[in-house]
Amino acid sequence: MTLSGFAFAWAAAAGSGLPWAAAGWAVIAIGAVAALISVRAALRTQPNGADPPADVMRRFGLVNLAQAIAIAVVVAALVVADAVAMIPPAVCLIVGLHFVPLAPAFGQPLYRRLAVELGVIAVAGFVVAVAWPTASLPVVGLAAAVALFDAAHRLAASARRGQPVTR
Repeated sequence: MTLSGFAFAWAAAAGSGLPWAAAGWAVIAIGAVAALISVRAALRTQPNGADPPADVMRRFGLVNLAQAIAIAVVVAALVVADAVAMIPPAVCLIVGLHFVPLAPAFGQPLYRRLAVELGVIAVAGFVVAVAWPTASLPVVGLAAAVALFDAAHRLAASARRGQPVTR
């Protein structure tokens, strides 16, 4: 469900970056519907409800703390440098990197794939930010939302099968 929430956040950010109000609201509405579908699927397929071990949750907390600090520092630096078009791909790259240590912690190979996908999206986003700065947020936001929604659905499907997603 967490992936769906962040996917919706990326979709909403993408919608807010579109120059046409109707298109922006359409993207946000589609993102909301996709998030609800993902959450419904996740709720229907939750395993036994047991919490992960304490060491896994500690790693999870530390990784997310590092991610939050990295995002804050990078965003501040890019704002000071007047390179705000670089913020979406930079944040996407940091988010992607945070999945690398989470893959082994949770025994979830899908997180490695998601890290690569978000990394590719970030690189493409940096290119877009240089070539067409106003398109950076919509392009990165939509692509990241799709990658995260896809991962959320794959995780829900794997929960039904009772095994991690391997591809």
